[in-house]
Amino acid sequence: MSEWIETKVAEIKAVLEVITDLKNIYKRDRWTVDPQQFRNLFTEPISGKNRRVHTWMIGREGFRETKDYQVRFIRTHSIIIRGFFAFNEEKDSWTAFQSLIDKISAGLRNNQTIWNACSEGVEEAVQARLIGYEFFGEVFCHYCELVLEVEEHNIKTY
Repeated sequence: MSEWIETKVAEIKAVLEVITDLKNIYKRDRWTVDPQQFRNLFTEPISGKNRRVHTWMIGREGFRETKDYQVRFIRTHSIIIRGFFAFNEEKDSWTAFQSLIDKISAGLRNNQTIWNACSEGVEEAVQARLIGYEFFGEVFCHYCELVLEVEEHNIKTY
């Protein structure tokens, strides 16, 4: 990835890190088959020795390049934020997860640096492409895919 997009991903991570309810935020996809490492990377303590899966991963999903009328290249990156949050019917985890999604959306929308990089002509700062359920490891989780498109201008030609 270019230095520009790495910087944007870091800026998005910084926005997520100030949302106090978010845990285990990474600038790339992470995975492990080691149970202890899984516990350390993707769970948070909830009471005593009990833990729950709660993690967010940020990365570039893809990009498209266009030329403007001045023959400059513009690269529009699709940044994806994947969230996993352990399902718990008794604790109404659905409401808690929905609240986290709303906090992320508000945080990104209210960050002028990120908003200024959003694609011209795009009205929304972030799109919730998918909100549903998935297994993460062996844990049934709430899952979401939040997508943000940002524009990189004056692409270097190599």
